[in-house]
Amino acid sequence: MSFTHSIMFHHFHNDKHLPAQGSLSETDFEEMLDWLDKKYNLIGANNYLQKLKTNSLSNEDICLSFDDALLCQYDIALPFLRNRNLDAFFFIYSSAFIRDPINFEIFRHFRTNCFDGLEDFYHCFFDIVKSKHRAKFENHRKFYNKIDYLKDFRFYSDNDK
Repeated sequence: MSFTHSIMFHHFHNDKHLPAQGSLSETDFEEMLDWLDKKYNLIGANNYLQKLKTNSLSNEDICLSFDDALLCQYDIALPFLRNRNLDAFFFIYSSAFIRDPINFEIFRHFRTNCFDGLEDFYHCFFDIVKSKHRAKFENHRKFYNKIDYLKDFRFYSDNDK
């Protein structure tokens, strides 16, 4: 059986885009591309699609994808891809097509850069939610503790979950 693989990326940081939880530096991204290129057959999105259509993908063929179409991907990852003559899949979040889009990057920037730390943000956030919706908050907190939500994703803090 043949498997297809795409390595998905989200957030990046450099001198223009501040570090945030889970973001990759330019150096880390470049080193990761070098490693992937040595270990696998790193191919562009168009080549990947052609091989998929002709049922000629090998288990070593991989491509890159970028989730949420973020500005940091355009500013940081895209130049590295262009330097390697490599195209990739860029997926946008669908809220961009509705009347009231989610300002994902703005919220992330605010959460990451306007507080002393991520836990400081969560402390303020949960205090506000509790003050406005105490009963709902307590019910959800009890339910969350029972279901062991996202237990396999250890990189998330309890407050992230």
